[in-house]
Amino acid sequence: YDFSKPKIYLERIASKHNLYLVDLRPELLKAQTTDPINWPTDVHWNENGHQQVANILFTYLEKTGLLLR
Repeated sequence: YDFSKPKIYLERIASKHNLYLVDLRPELLKAQTTDPINWPTDVHWNENGHQQVANILFTYLEKTGLLLR
C-alpha cells in the first residue's frame, strides 16, 4: 500500500478549497520511537498519541499565527 496516496489526495482537496492541512505522520513517527503512541491491541492513539497530536497542532497554530490568545 502506498501511504503517500491519502496525503496527496488530501493536499489536493485542501488546496482546492483553501484549507490548512497538517501532516501529523512525520512527527508521530518520530514520537513513537521513544514511547508507543497506539494501544497495543489496535491502531487508535493512546494517551501519549493524543498528547503528541496536541503538541503538533499547538506548535503549528503558533508558528502560523492562527492561535488566538
